[in-house]
Parts: sequence; structure tokens; C-alpha cells
Amino acid sequence: LKAEQEKLIEKAIKHFSLAAKKDYTLAQIKLSSYFEKSNEEKDNKKARIIYKRLTEKNYPNAALKLGWMFENNFGGEIDNSNALKFYKIAASRDENKAYLYLANLSLKSVNEKNLLQAIGYASIAKDKKVKGADKFLKNLMPLLNESDLSELEVVIYGLESEIAKININ
Repeated sequence: LKAEQEKLIEKAIKHFSLAAKKDYTLAQIKLSSYFEKSNEEKDNKKARIIYKRLTEKNYPNAALKLGWMFENNFGGEIDNSNALKFYKIAASRDENKAYLYLANLSLKSVNEKNLLQAIGYASIAKDKKVKGADKFLKNLMPLLNESDLSELEVVIYGLESEIAKININ
């Protein structure tokens, strides 16, 4: 931490790497942040690996970042099913921003079911007071058919139940 404060980033990364190998969580968090911000693909891949470890340690923000990396071709190939998986894990651990990421991911292939799902996730995000959820939901609602409004409540309940089950497992 002292090396980082003194702007000796190479030295800080070296020390964080040593501590991360000994499974020190704070060092893993710091190291993954540096690797994520790097312009080097090999560093981005290392960030994915560390975020995976941190997710296994129940660090909620790591699951969110890992989902984003899978969705956005960061540190490896795009993998929307893994993005979905890790966003749901993050949401189950009260990383409420994950609901907006889930809503956005639902819109990758727009059809009536996915639109309803996106609105459901955005509604949950709004209920959890996630910044930007109001605006996101306001933009989606006009796209919904009136006949789907009655189904929306069931969809929201289903999405919340699915997330809750992850927390139990």
C-alpha cells in the first residue's frame, strides 16, 4: 500500500501479487483492479482469473465485474451465458447494480420475452434504488404491449425467486 501511495505502481503490483498468492483478499482486489485497467490482454485475463477467485470468496463486486468482462470481450471471448451467471450471482449478494446489467443483457436479442425480462430486472433495480434505473425503465415501458402488463408482475416475481435461490446455494 505504501508503494501505491508513493505512485510506485510496478513495485505495488509486485507486492500485491505476492500477497495475492497467499490468498490475501485485499491484495487480490487491488491486483485485479490494476489488471482490469491495463491495456494488455494478458493482464485483463489475469483480472478475470482473480475476479473468479474473489467471486468464490463471496465478494459481490467481483461477480459483477466478471460478468461485465464476459459480456464485453474483456480478457477473453464474449460469453453472454457466463455474463448472465455472474450478474445473477452479484445480484444474489446484494450488488444491486447487477439488475441493470441483467436488464441490459436481456436486450441483446430483442423479442417480447426478453423485453419483458429487461423491464422486470429494471423494475427490481428501481425498487432497490439503483441509480439510473428510473430512466432505464421509463425508456423501456413504452415498448411494452398493454397485454404484457399483467404478465410483468409474474415475471418480476420469477426473476426475484431465481436470484434468491442462488443465495441459498
